[in-house]
Amino acid sequence: MADVVAGATEMLRPPLGERYRLVLEVSPRCAVICDMALLQSSLVNLVINARDASPSGGRIWIRA
Repeated sequence: MADVVAGATEMLRPPLGERYRLVLEVSPRCAVICDMALLQSSLVNLVINARDASPSGGRIWIRA
């Protein structure tokens, strides 16, 4: 799970720009059984939606 989140966040840093700070908190014990591509796509959509909802910038947290 942590690898998928890290991969998604690397793709997201450029579109977020300088006004947003992406913060990750993923427990090493966090495990899921799912399609990893769908999980990554969901994370990307959530972060982009958070960016769009906060046009002035700020922090976007991912916790698992």
